[in-house]
Amino acid sequence: MQIRNPAVFSTGIAHALAWVVVIWLAFGPIYQGTSVVPVGPGETPNEPTRTSASLIEVNGWQVLPILLVPAALTGLALLTVLFTHTGQDRRKTLLWLLTALLLVFYILGSFTIGIFYLPSALVLLLTAIAVSTSRRKTNQGLANRRRSDNCGIDPLVTTRLIENIRRFADGQALLGTVHRHEGY
Repeated sequence: MQIRNPAVFSTGIAHALAWVVVIWLAFGPIYQGTSVVPVGPGETPNEPTRTSASLIEVNGWQVLPILLVPAALTGLALLTVLFTHTGQDRRKTLLWLLTALLLVFYILGSFTIGIFYLPSALVLLLTAIAVSTSRRKTNQGLANRRRSDNCGIDPLVTTRLIENIRRFADGQALLGTVHRHEGY
């Protein structure tokens, strides 16, 4: 399988990892304990009772917005990578901003739930680094592809069309049309 856009793939992985952590923290057995009921003298001791509870069971639904912050940040990063063009400064800036916010969340919450978001933060950090360093390669690849593959349109026609657009914008007379009827 060839990955068409590695940035989208890796940001998608970061987003999926964030959701796995959200679901696990919200509904998984985060709190675990053991209790023993005291017995009177001469009675048989009871077996210890094991208990577990999720983060929501212990702290209530008000923790859900806090848990959703990393999923929202990685989701915005995924939308940024999907809907901005490669090489745009806006793409890099937004991706770095979202990565920095996720890392701040990780650092601030590292003694509680933040540590669970470390894999997602690292994948997003690697994506931001890759997007920042691959601009020239990607733009050069696009330029080469545009030069060599004009979707079956003759390069002379493309050149003439671009020149006519420039002339029209400058108020100059347009060039004549190019007629090529090969292979019809």
